[in-house]
Amino acid sequence: MVLEAKRVSRQEAEARHQRRFLRLRWQRNGMLRVSGLLPDVDGKAFEVVIGRGAAEQPRDPETGVMRPLEERQADALSDLASVELAADAEPDLATVVVHCDASALVDESAEDTALASIQLGPLVAQSTVLRLCCDGRIQLVVDDEHGATIKVVRTEHAIPRWMRRTILHRDGRCRFPGCERTAFLHLHHLIFHSNGGLTEEANLAAVCTFHHRLLHEGGWTVEGNPHGELTWRSPRGILRTGPPPLRADVRQQLHLPEPAHPLAAAA
Repeated sequence: MVLEAKRVSRQEAEARHQRRFLRLRWQRNGMLRVSGLLPDVDGKAFEVVIGRGAAEQPRDPETGVMRPLEERQADALSDLASVELAADAEPDLATVVVHCDASALVDESAEDTALASIQLGPLVAQSTVLRLCCDGRIQLVVDDEHGATIKVVRTEHAIPRWMRRTILHRDGRCRFPGCERTAFLHLHHLIFHSNGGLTEEANLAAVCTFHHRLLHEGGWTVEGNPHGELTWRSPRGILRTGPPPLRADVRQQLHLPEPAHPLAAAA
């Protein structure tokens, strides 16, 4: 097979490189279409990274089975973009600017009617704005009913770095039942800012990107004591998760068995 393979000349290698492109195009439905071509080595590196990220994505929270590959690959690409923004040393370059109606921050009933948009980007759901405000580096621009800016919130991390380190050490991983993700973790306010929730350890729990989105845009809720048991409710059922688990190395030193899968226990 190798002997029959056609040798690639230097000219062909250069031609492949010259044909590379990446096209980004916003659609009217608020979705960004991504298409392109990458040459041999670059394409393989991209495939490996995306494949690795897709394999680490959480399972379907209702069934416990792997979600479609294309969906997980899209989430893996989004994770890479988030890492790049988070690592940017220049805050102005890494800040997402969001415009929203003032009413939406104080009145939950306004969620279906209030307007919100990413600056120079598409309209987004008000629940998405609340997720970004929950734990992110954004600049929130509040507009009145006529679109005039009435307040620009100072750009900063929603949660102090020292508090983030403390909570991530406490939780160790995403607190959703059965999720083992230790990277791309957000800190979720159990009681939202709009409902008077405070930015304190007793009101924060670590969740991965996927499950954080479920809590804001997916109809899920979570309540309880983040130092102890949390109760997760979906539109179709209830899951419970206990205190943050022991680390794997501690379990091995104590000769303790692996914990049972929470989704299996809840079935």
